[in-house]
Amino acid sequence: SGDSEEEKKARLVPAREVLRRIHWDDSLSEKDFTVLHYDRVQASVVESRMDLPNTSIKGPEQRLVLALPEHRIMAIKYKRRFVWDKEARVDRVFGSANGRGQTI
Repeated sequence: SGDSEEEKKARLVPAREVLRRIHWDDSLSEKDFTVLHYDRVQASVVESRMDLPNTSIKGPEQRLVLALPEHRIMAIKYKRRFVWDKEARVDRVFGSANGRGQTI
């Protein structure tokens, strides 16, 4: 396509891809990650452990963060550090957008 190099670099890897990477990368422990997401019931952004069981969203997914609609995921933290942030356009998992090649 006709996208410039700057536009390609500015793209943020989707949250779903980041969660998939964390899940399948043997060098990462899901217990070290939390996800900040919009909770419709509480009408606010809440933080949930990545390994938290899904007890509230209908469907077959057994873990809450994977059952969440992607547009409700705001940020992902590794321990206390933000490694993916939709609003700030930071990705330190794949190094896209404003992650500038930095990865965890």
